[in-house]
This record gives sequence, structure tokens and C-alpha cells, in this order.
Amino acid sequence: MELNNNMTFDEAYKALEETVRLMEKPGINFNESLAYYEQACKLVVYCQRKLTDAKGQISDINERVKKLKETNAPLFED
Repeated sequence: MELNNNMTFDEAYKALEETVRLMEKPGINFNESLAYYEQACKLVVYCQRKLTDAKGQISDINERVKKLKETNAPLFED
């Protein structure tokens, strides 16, 4: 899988799982281990960013729902 800044959370999480699996593989050398560690750290940060974005979206949705409860505005477009 090609790692890039357009991955979904699911893609990045799957790549992280694979990277950890490779790190745990017996017989990898020190340089490979360091490279996998760096990749895993980047993937963790990427996943954290995606989760933070989702948290913001959830807060926005909750705020809009709260406002809808306070009005008689139509809920759906006809």
C-alpha cells in the first residue's frame, strides 16, 4: 500500500497494523527496524489527526442537532 496524505483512516490504520506486524517479524535488521518504527510513528500521528477531524465533525453535528431541536425548521429537504 502506498502511504500518502489522502489515505482514509481505515487505510492508514491497516497500514499501521501491517507495519507493526513487520516490526515484530523475527530476523529483521536494525536499519529495517528503525525504518518501520519511523513509518509506524508517522501513521500514528496521521490516524490521530483523522480522529481529531472526526471529533470536530461530531461536535458540529451535535451543535446543529441542538439548534434543530430548538426550532420548527424542516429537518429534511422535500
